[in-house]
Amino acid sequence: MQAEGRTAASADGSTVGAGVAAALARARRVLDEEPEYIFWKNPESIYLGCNQKFAEAAGYTSPEEIVGKTDYDLPWTAGEADFYREVDRRVIADDLPEYHIIESQLQSNGRRLWIDTSKVAKICNRDVSWVQKNKGRFVFRRQKVRKLEIELSSALEVQMQLTG
Repeated sequence: MQAEGRTAASADGSTVGAGVAAALARARRVLDEEPEYIFWKNPESIYLGCNQKFAEAAGYTSPEEIVGKTDYDLPWTAGEADFYREVDRRVIADDLPEYHIIESQLQSNGRRLWIDTSKVAKICNRDVSWVQKNKGRFVFRRQKVRKLEIELSSALEVQMQLTG
């Protein structure tokens, strides 16, 4: 979004004042600098926005392209989309956040990523939506480290039995 004179067009096409446009541009920069995948949806699980990192993981070049899409429009499998929408419904119905949901996600490049997801319901203008943060690489590394720890522990046990 670029301010032209005193107004600018927002992601939904409406016109906003230059001050609001500048604030939105600053917020976009902050979101895009986050190392995590961030997005938000409406109560019907329709995407309202995301950061650049999430847009690229979903196969888009900009966050604006994801607006209006559902999980079924993204590269995730049908089973993954079903699960994401079920958690969405639960977070809204229970009005309770869910933290550290470990789930798999098929990326647009064909790679499968294990992600640590947190979903938190937010009420804005009497409408419920939520923000989700995913820490994909963190989970992948943590799982690799845990697997290595298990393998090393097993090898140590075998060695102790043979020498003990």
